[in-house]
Amino acid sequence: MKLVVFISLVGLVLTENVNTKEKLLTYIAQELTWHGRNGSVTFLHNKCEFSVTPKSKDWMPYHESNFSCPDWTNIVGEAEGRCRVITAAKAAKDFVVRALDIGLFNFYDGKAWLFSEIAADTNNIMLSL
Repeated sequence: MKLVVFISLVGLVLTENVNTKEKLLTYIAQELTWHGRNGSVTFLHNKCEFSVTPKSKDWMPYHESNFSCPDWTNIVGEAEGRCRVITAAKAAKDFVVRALDIGLFNFYDGKAWLFSEIAADTNNIMLSL
């Protein structure tokens, strides 16, 4: 997954068009929740938490997910769906989109954070060569 994100990030240009912004927010959400379990992560020097809870709806299993950074803002990203990992990423993306919209961070802060996370990962094949 890290390799795919890294290769995709190489394609990001410095312009802030809608398509590039959407891709960046998706990559940030994936990086925040890539393992798909409940937990705590750090985003832009803020402690954030996310949870994925299995539920049942019309006798069909699904998951509800929440992502928040309670010490930073009262925004809560929410999502539900059939897949645990995708639901977690959607909740993180919901949070990141809302935080970006109200100005908690900007496009370039998010881009720098994502590149630093990928560079810090010692398991990243591309950066360990």
